[in-house]
Amino acid sequence: MEFRFPESSRRLALLYPDFSARQLRAYQESFSKRVARTNAELKSAPSLDHYVAFITRELLSADATVLQFGPLTKAVAHLPDPTAVANQYYELYFDAVAAPVRSRRKDDSFLLTQFRRLLADTDPAAVKLVRRDVEVVAPKTSIKFDMAWQNGTLNHIKALSFDLANRTEINQKSVYCHGWLDLLAEVARKEKFSFDLLVAPPSQQALYGEYDKALSILRDTTAPVRIIQEGDELVDYSENAAHYLVSADDSSSAHGSQ
Repeated sequence: MEFRFPESSRRLALLYPDFSARQLRAYQESFSKRVARTNAELKSAPSLDHYVAFITRELLSADATVLQFGPLTKAVAHLPDPTAVANQYYELYFDAVAAPVRSRRKDDSFLLTQFRRLLADTDPAAVKLVRRDVEVVAPKTSIKFDMAWQNGTLNHIKALSFDLANRTEINQKSVYCHGWLDLLAEVARKEKFSFDLLVAPPSQQALYGEYDKALSILRDTTAPVRIIQEGDELVDYSENAAHYLVSADDSSSAHGSQ
């Protein structure tokens, strides 16, 4: 379980003259702590009835008048990472009320969403043809890639956003990725793999220099790597992947029907 809420309550304050932002924040922080404690006690995935009981028993009673939760809604977990799913639904419901002074950083899941959207824009059939959660195993490590598609080489896609808080985080992420790239290099050459890294720059212009260094670190590997930057490069890459995936599937279907 995860309890999230927007930092700004300015809209409520404008609508209700007697609104107390301090009292609402006290409720929100109390709910957040209670959810965290319950998560630590959970031993298995609870049912929907469990969530309903938890809300009415531990957070707000069903007949509460000051605050109320709306009815529970089910949704398809379209990503393997629960945090990424939570991020997307938070953005869907709360982007309009989020504090405008704080821009949300583009994380790895943002890049994957962009890639999937670009595939679908080119040809909706391509989205279903991409392989997901593909693991590459080497003697000293194994890495799970977000997606993969084949066009002579098997192209393993990994999203690496460098829209991070500071220079240290950018450097550490690039050095870590360089390490596993080198460890997978021999396997990649033998199996004709390509490692396609979808990258995004930092939001802060002051960090662009460190971002350039990070890309240089990633390129300085013995592994067969391609770096696809957010923007035109990602658009071109996605369109090329979509066209190849669909044409290869059409050819396979034609051969199968002969």
